[in-house]
Amino acid sequence: MLVAMHDARERDMIARQYSDHYKDLLGYCLPWLIEELATQRPTAESIVRLHLRIMAEYPDSLIARKCGMEIASQSAVLARQVLGSEEETEFHQKLSDL
Repeated sequence: MLVAMHDARERDMIARQYSDHYKDLLGYCLPWLIEELATQRPTAESIVRLHLRIMAEYPDSLIARKCGMEIASQSAVLARQVLGSEEETEFHQKLSDL
């Protein structure tokens, strides 16, 4: 399985995490989750915000495989726009639009 994940690592984010011993997950995502949880927002919202940060930083490989890299890149831009919202109502509206 490790060989298959290594072979797919350039086109699949999950395979990359598996083959790199979860380097991005532990190096970026875990600290981001800790930051989000420290805000005292509900846990579910912190997880949604974490997912948006991941989407904004790493275009979704499943979207890229299904719809092409251009659409995956557009979804990353939209995630950044949601995260850039200044007010909660704006955040939730942009999230709903995403």
